[in-house]
Amino acid sequence: MTLIDLGDLRDEAEPSAPSRRPRAVGRPVRVGLVFVVLLAVLAAAAPPAGRVHAVVPGTSGAQAFLTAHTLFVAEPPAGGGELIAYPLPDRTTGRPQRLEPRWRMRMPSPGPVWWVQSAPDGMVVVALEAGGGSGIETVVLDGATGRVRWQQPGFMAHDATGQALVQSVGGEGGSGLKGVDLSSGAVRWSRSESLPEGFQIHQSDGVIEAVVLVREKGPIEVLDPRTGAVVVAAELPRAASLGELRYQVVGDLLVGTGTGVVAAYGLDDLGLRWRTALSFTEGVAPCGDLICAMGQTGGVRALDPATGDVRWEAQDVVGIEPDSGRQVLAFGPDGAASTPRVLVLDVTSGREVADLGLWMPTNSHDDGGSLAVTRPLRGGGLLVATLDPRTASTRGVTPLREAAGDCQIVDATVVCRRRGGGFGLWQLAG
Repeated sequence: MTLIDLGDLRDEAEPSAPSRRPRAVGRPVRVGLVFVVLLAVLAAAAPPAGRVHAVVPGTSGAQAFLTAHTLFVAEPPAGGGELIAYPLPDRTTGRPQRLEPRWRMRMPSPGPVWWVQSAPDGMVVVALEAGGGSGIETVVLDGATGRVRWQQPGFMAHDATGQALVQSVGGEGGSGLKGVDLSSGAVRWSRSESLPEGFQIHQSDGVIEAVVLVREKGPIEVLDPRTGAVVVAAELPRAASLGELRYQVVGDLLVGTGTGVVAAYGLDDLGLRWRTALSFTEGVAPCGDLICAMGQTGGVRALDPATGDVRWEAQDVVGIEPDSGRQVLAFGPDGAASTPRVLVLDVTSGREVADLGLWMPTNSHDDGGSLAVTRPLRGGGLLVATLDPRTASTRGVTPLREAAGDCQIVDATVVCRRRGGGFGLWQLAG
């Protein structure tokens, strides 16, 4: 607050000789009141406390995609069919900053955008629906300019080393799987075949180490992602109809669920490691050093990945947030307004470590792996925070009166749709 020199506020000096005029005893009180009023006026005139926040325009059909350094806004055809890149705000201001686009580009397909991701060497990967709903198109852009580097039919998975896998389903490019160079789009290898269940990948330290092809019929194959060569193939149990038996990669295992039995096979040879009778299993996910099997109607059972033995069971849990740490976030039965209660469980025992309250997950994580969550504020807006399973704590709790939903968070920066239209960017508290 700016300081203003008001001079010396004091009574007039006493005369050298006694005066018969009575002293104005109320004057110090009046001066004090003037000073208080003046301070209030100065406080009201001072700018509000600075914070890192900004707003960007967007139609009601626009979508926002947040990365570490850029906010991408994808406008549908009715809004111009553009992808617009905005730099993130990096300074505090009293009022929200209005960001200027770094670049904007016309999308090469009129369909909606499914996701926008950053990639190595400053590239940006965009997945959008191809014209006429004929599948997914992958477009790779130069992140600095928005220039299209390459595009191909299909959806893509990539890693930090520049490996990329593109699966196409019908359409002009036919059906199949290709290994491509992320920088240029050059095809390294390809397989032309229908893969109705898609492909799965095994990653180690962020690098794709194996590709698993699961077909409706025929052998399951494990491929070398660099060459496409078949490392191992085997005829594993299949269900009578697609979807009854589901295979998922968990660590270095391929785990099948859905027929009253959970069975695990090694990715190195597809040999059976163990089989455990578990009914009504919806799917599996990593839970620290264990494998969590989710029930179709709720409940979680933690399995030993070496033997398949059930280590513990949590009947009141309706879901688990996969995590490699010693503690995981779990979701209890719905609370008020269908908002789940978030618990922290000890992976080794299933014991409840903490109850973090009622929160709605956003399917978004910060750089430390904490889950971004929201809940409504009384009178409008959202309370936004991240939940850290490792410390069993709630971090960065920030009230956002202008937020209306669709929130994402990256590196303590959150973007949400604004109640007044467009999108808002804020930095979470502390």
